[in-house]
Amino acid sequence: MHDKISQQYLEYLELHASDDYSSLNFIELNLLFECRLIVQLRLEWMLKRRLDEELEAVEKIANDCN
Repeated sequence: MHDKISQQYLEYLELHASDDYSSLNFIELNLLFECRLIVQLRLEWMLKRRLDEELEAVEKIANDCN
């Protein structure tokens, strides 16, 4: 839920910000940075989780072959 909210807020800020972000105040810039960080961390976590699941599947196949 938090990552969906973060992604939506990130999209909102980027849509309404000018190219140089001069229209955003300090708090909005901090929120923009935090939202980007949350989205990036969530993507990295999802990738790691997927890789862990694939590794488990490969290990199971290897064990079944023995």
